[in-house]
Amino acid sequence: MRVAAVPATKTEDGGGENSPFATALVKHLSVPGLDIRLAFGRVRDEVLKRSRTRQEPFIYGSLGGESISLVPAASQEREAAQRRDEEANRLKAEEAARKLAEREAAKRREEEAKGLKVEEAARKLAEREAAQRREEQAKRLKAEEAVRAATEREAARKREEQHGWPN
Repeated sequence: MRVAAVPATKTEDGGGENSPFATALVKHLSVPGLDIRLAFGRVRDEVLKRSRTRQEPFIYGSLGGESISLVPAASQEREAAQRRDEEANRLKAEEAARKLAEREAAKRREEEAKGLKVEEAARKLAEREAAQRREEQAKRLKAEEAVRAATEREAARKREEQHGWPN
């Protein structure tokens, strides 16, 4: 916790728009990358100087060991920008990979459809050829039956002639 003055002492309003404490606080907390402990130390030094040691800002509380700055340093900004760029590039690469996978899947489906059409055409051709063979076999059987029937009629006629049977 940060207070404008040591307990049981007065704060100064200053001659400007803000008090010396508020002016120093705005000035030092907005320094990019400056750790908050150093910023408060600079605020303290500036207020002591402006008030001719009549006002001493005071901190009580505890902060951890990590560096804490309210405004990121330029290097932190560059790192953050670099991370954003890397993330954007990663997302672009993922999108490109997704689109490529979609195109490849569409191509496979197209090839499968072509394969199915070829298979269907081959099946229909095989069916037509089988039907044609059945028709040819039926014609052969019919012709053979006609020959057999004619042969039987001729044999029957000859038997009748040999035996003298009337027609």
